[in-house]
Amino acid sequence: MNAAFLARRGLAPKPLAMGLAAVLATAAAARIDAVPAPRAHGADFAFHDRVPSQPPAHRHRIAQILPVTSCADDGSAGTLRVVLAGAGDGDTVDLGALTCGTITLTQGAVTTAVDNVEIHGPGRDLLTIDGAHADRVVVLSGAGTLGIADVTIVDGYLAGDYNGGCVRSYGNLALTRTTISGCAIAA
Repeated sequence: MNAAFLARRGLAPKPLAMGLAAVLATAAAARIDAVPAPRAHGADFAFHDRVPSQPPAHRHRIAQILPVTSCADDGSAGTLRVVLAGAGDGDTVDLGALTCGTITLTQGAVTTAVDNVEIHGPGRDLLTIDGAHADRVVVLSGAGTLGIADVTIVDGYLAGDYNGGCVRSYGNLALTRTTISGCAIAA
């Protein structure tokens, strides 16, 4: 509505009301289009009437089930070494679909630095992970829990006086229906 129309009806806008309306409209537009600034270090971001385009980094990721599709230890995609190295916190490395009876590690221990990871096999009588007396078999350098279920782990070897000839976890270790044998530490 323009000012002439309002004046004919006896409803002429007051200068203060017009200024206030302009300020509110400008403030509302600026608040919606403004880029949110973070608060103090570690605090959540303040989003004013706006949905962020990406979730804040503090939101938890969804744990994944990562299938191992190769019995080789050559560093190719789908091998236990590559899948475990790419696992995120809380992921499960699934060996259940493998048809081989043994994975022989030729490149040393398989390792991960995440805090929590699980390795699930098809059954301890169905799959063996063999360290071939060359190194440990599995190492978790994160501070959480390494869970191993339904596999057999054999023939790990470590030269030195450190813990774990077959399995080394810097946090907790949870074994379920798992056999570990033939492991040695030589000082």
